[in-house]
Amino acid sequence: MAVGLSMAEICSSYPTSGGLYYWSAKLAGESWAPFASWITGCPHV
Repeated sequence: MAVGLSMAEICSSYPTSGGLYYWSAKLAGESWAPFASWITGCPHV
């Protein structure tokens, strides 16, 4: 819940196209950025 609320706050403060993917990559760090972006946008079945 804390991570979700933090992401919502960051994305509303600094809106970008594809904000969740961008900020999850930035917060995850350089080595984990691709995985963090993918898991953020991954369709959960």
